[in-house]
Amino acid sequence: MRNAKLVLDLVDELIEHGVEVYFVNDGIWTYNTDDYFKFTIMAQYAEQESRKISERVFSGQAMRFIGKWTGIS
Repeated sequence: MRNAKLVLDLVDELIEHGVEVYFVNDGIWTYNTDDYFKFTIMAQYAEQESRKISERVFSGQAMRFIGKWTGIS
């Protein structure tokens, strides 16, 4: 999932039902307020990163379509 609000809403719903969420790779436990804050920042960063990649792909496709980019460096 790359939509920050959707991810945060899902984690909040799990917390409301008493489910702890622990992200092993990042060492983030959502019951800890500091970790939840880090998770919020990471979710937003992931969304921005995904958006940036999409914009670059779209731009590359547009350039290729008009013949200004051949894919050769």
